[in-house]
Amino acid sequence: MKKLTILAFGTGAVATTAIGACCWVLGTWTTRGLGERSDPRRDAGDGGAAASFSADYRTARSAFLDAARAAGARVESVRNPRGGPDGELLFTDVALIGPDEAGSVLVLSSGTHGVEGFTGSGIQTRLLREGIASRLSPGVRIVMIHGINPYGMAHVRRFTEENIDLNRNFRDHREPPPPNPDYGRLASAIAPESLGFWSEVLAWARLLWFRATA
Repeated sequence: MKKLTILAFGTGAVATTAIGACCWVLGTWTTRGLGERSDPRRDAGDGGAAASFSADYRTARSAFLDAARAAGARVESVRNPRGGPDGELLFTDVALIGPDEAGSVLVLSSGTHGVEGFTGSGIQTRLLREGIASRLSPGVRIVMIHGINPYGMAHVRRFTEENIDLNRNFRDHREPPPPNPDYGRLASAIAPESLGFWSEVLAWARLLWFRATA
């Protein structure tokens, strides 16, 4: 039995290494592809809707802030504790349009899932450029939250700087969390300190071993 266990673990480790290598290579190619992909409509100088969409966080934020200020919005910014891939500062920006005492408030947010924020950012920027602020009915206010997860947006990933998926972890924090005794065993594998090749391989090995022995 002991020999079979060792053999099974060794075979699993080899398979895990191969799987980890493939995941790392595919992830690298995907990230590079996202960062280098061009939009032919934007590159052609199209001043229409395509011009409101950006390929990186810094450009998206700059376009949103310019559009918000041009629309007369009051902008408040909250700095993220971590930086972007090039060390740039990251912020969640809030554009406020309309009276503070408005009876109705429309909230438009982007970037809960980080990388998905480029779509929401483009829509927010386009709405501002098309004059949504000048067409508000009396008693209506718009609150645009740009880049709820700026870290994920800048690093082209859906998780925050704490490796948290905001949409999946949304809960009432006024109540105590439910018991989750196995999380302590897997925390370092689920949220590794680094995202290098070997750390990913070891994380997969631990996850598979937990699955096999649980």
